[in-house]
Amino acid sequence: MNVGIYGQHPDIKPGFNSAMTMNWILALGQSKSVKKITLYINSDFKLAGELSFWGLNINLVYIANGEQFSNQHDVLIWQTYHPHDHKRYWSAYSSGDYLKV
Repeated sequence: MNVGIYGQHPDIKPGFNSAMTMNWILALGQSKSVKKITLYINSDFKLAGELSFWGLNINLVYIANGEQFSNQHDVLIWQTYHPHDHKRYWSAYSSGDYLKV
């Protein structure tokens, strides 16, 4: 299974959103049925450095306003509670051809 998550990362923005996103990543990273995990992060938070994923192989994509999420995912998890994310990315998320969680 190919899984995408739109969320946060604690190295960028600490708090509940980041904790929940990383809980998804840790749990899915241990599943034998999940072959690929992609974390989408708002491009406003793009850093020059590496982010820590505790040894898990994660595809990291910084997504800009108006950019589409890949339709290669079987599932895409919406893991953000911020109104600015909803305004900028919900339309792209909701129009995708993947199971939405």
